[in-house]
Amino acid sequence: MINKKMIWKTAVVIIMIIILLYLLVWAGTVRCKSIPGMCSIYWGTQTLITGKQQPSILIVYNPSDIEGLGNPYLLEKTIRDNKIIGMNVRLENINYLSEEKLKNEAMVIVTKSRKISTPKLEMFINYVSTGGRLIWVGDAGIEKETNLDVLATKGDIEGSFDSNIVSGWARLDSENYILRFDNFLGVNYLNNYCQVKDCQDKIYKVANGIELNYKKPIANNGVLIPSSEHRMVYGLRSYLEVKDDFAIVQTLKPMTTPLKLDFGSTLFDSEKVSYGNEEGVFPLIILSNSNKVAYYAMPPEYLIEDDDKEKYYSIIENMIYGMVK
Repeated sequence: MINKKMIWKTAVVIIMIIILLYLLVWAGTVRCKSIPGMCSIYWGTQTLITGKQQPSILIVYNPSDIEGLGNPYLLEKTIRDNKIIGMNVRLENINYLSEEKLKNEAMVIVTKSRKISTPKLEMFINYVSTGGRLIWVGDAGIEKETNLDVLATKGDIEGSFDSNIVSGWARLDSENYILRFDNFLGVNYLNNYCQVKDCQDKIYKVANGIELNYKKPIANNGVLIPSSEHRMVYGLRSYLEVKDDFAIVQTLKPMTTPLKLDFGSTLFDSEKVSYGNEEGVFPLIILSNSNKVAYYAMPPEYLIEDDDKEKYYSIIENMIYGMVK
């Protein structure tokens, strides 16, 4: 005879386990891909909750930015392409961004937006704290947007009279509380490669007639050193030569760093100021905040440009699937 009470208890336990796994995936503690069928359950549930097909991706950028790293148009085209990734993605002007527009996005990519206000930096922190996944690219947000934004000094942090600026990512909010967006990303920004070394102008023509101008190193400026074990760099060939601009950063504490660039020697600018470590190795991908935030010092789409002899779409595939699956 069937024990209805036992069946009911078993069903409750199964439901509780599913809810627990759902919350662990939401928090970034567990990847849905690691549990058979969990990705369908998680993103199916998210689709029902948000009323929007999930996972959805939002690329945030500033159309008027002429200095920031990144090519949002090429990135959007690649993610949308059914032959490569084929996911729901759209572009959003950061000037019109709001918490409401972030609310139902599975993942947000912030690129080519060198000037970002302090309230918007807070907005991205809040987005991650409510379950969102964030990709931060290059020098995004390293400069103030207006004079209302206040950079934090060492004195602000240490309680001293030291007036030296900590970082463009360290701010004071409207109530003079310290906002450490640099700690949030896990990196300290130093400079862009093309602000240290000679580079040439490059133009990317967008289909609708828009032209995107950015810098390109004149010669090869390093080789990639991917971790052979990390999901963010699966299939990326070791010692691949690159000729692209990137943000020079230092990790603030021990972080998971799936990809590095070996410059081959210490990097000096024209004033003989050195950058990076003595071996000339620079971090390119850094993960933080329970793996819900990934910082890319080099925009991944730079490895799939038209003039690249080999196009490494895998770095973008891994970026997307590594965060949402």
